[in-house]
Amino acid sequence: MGRAVAPVPYLTSAVVATEALLASDAEDLLAELASGRKIGVLAVSLSVAPGAAHKTVRLENGTLHGELTGIADAAAADVLLVPGEDGGLYAVDAGAVTVVPQVSLDLTRPLARVVFDGAAGRRIGDAETAVRRALRAGAGLLASEQLGLADWTLTETVRYLKERKQFNRPVGGFQALKHRLAQLWLEVVSLRAAARAPPTPSRPARTPMWRSPSRRPTRRPSPSTRPRRPSSCTAASA
Repeated sequence: MGRAVAPVPYLTSAVVATEALLASDAEDLLAELASGRKIGVLAVSLSVAPGAAHKTVRLENGTLHGELTGIADAAAADVLLVPGEDGGLYAVDAGAVTVVPQVSLDLTRPLARVVFDGAAGRRIGDAETAVRRALRAGAGLLASEQLGLADWTLTETVRYLKERKQFNRPVGGFQALKHRLAQLWLEVVSLRAAARAPPTPSRPARTPMWRSPSRRPTRRPSPSTRPRRPSSCTAASA
């Protein structure tokens, strides 16, 4: 998906919203999203880290009030999964809210501001558990998207440097560019490893052995700081 830069709500609906519903009690909505009859969006910004604080809406007289910003694919959603300040997760029909487009750096994933002014919502579960699970899955897929885009960029860069010529030779043969490409390749390889095996609660991120304080090699004293043994001449004169 990232390699093709596909402008579809796959991440927001098929992954993030679906994971939130799996942690909730809404099998009817889950079936509609799985069949493709509806598009669901979790009303939490994708910039929020799993487990971090996020914005919520107020519950007054059984309806939702407030405003949430930076919601990806909100304009394409049929149903919004909205966290309330009471700790609940509410399913809200997209027609009951006002969606205002926002300028997004990534034009393939449009953002919007969602205004709730007395919108009716159905409580489907606990927001904290559902949002944490959804954002964790979203972070893993975002890493894979970025890997696909980075790998495509490296491939196209190498292809261009083989075709572009300067001084009657391919510019990819210049040593300075070779070093930069080698560094870029190392970064893509590191990203691939992180995307394929992201840290989870059961498998937290580990510190590399060479960075661990207990694994650091001891530094030998330099010759100038080593204690010198008295020579035979010094011992004889003493």
